[in-house]
Amino acid sequence: MVGIEGRYILIKTVRGKNDDISFLVDPSTDLALQELAKRIFPLCKYFLLINQFVESRSQFQSGLVNHAFSAALRALLLDYQAMVAQLEHQFRLGRLSLQGLWFYCQPMMRSMQALSTVIQKASVNNFSGSAVLNLLQSQAKAMAGDNAVRLLLEKMTQCASSAYMSILERWLLALHP
Repeated sequence: MVGIEGRYILIKTVRGKNDDISFLVDPSTDLALQELAKRIFPLCKYFLLINQFVESRSQFQSGLVNHAFSAALRALLLDYQAMVAQLEHQFRLGRLSLQGLWFYCQPMMRSMQALSTVIQKASVNNFSGSAVLNLLQSQAKAMAGDNAVRLLLEKMTQCASSAYMSILERWLLALHP
């Protein structure tokens, strides 16, 4: 769930224009377990994509808005990793099945999917500055039916816009000292 291969699941990355990540399940695994695992794979893919975006947009060339957005994403990834650690602990205690894992991953799945959509659009179009803010805002509006995801995207917009507003404030103060 955090990009580490195991005994039964391998990660396959196809490099190219649109890097694609897929997961391979050992064919000797029970078919029902394979299907349940495949339901969780999108969450794993979202984590890897978001993590890759954070790493690439934390460079100084990416601009302050991307830095602020990456910092907010990094905080979300820490929450995700804490959830994974808690689930792993429950599994080691024998209190978590694959069905239980699927159930507990549902809330994070929607959030990570929405953020993955945003970062894919931002990456493909090489957005920075106000373009990132506009993308976040439009995605938040599109998620009007899912209050939790909409609130998350609005929080990401607020975090990313703090850098933009700081730049704007300095620019306005420089014009009218």
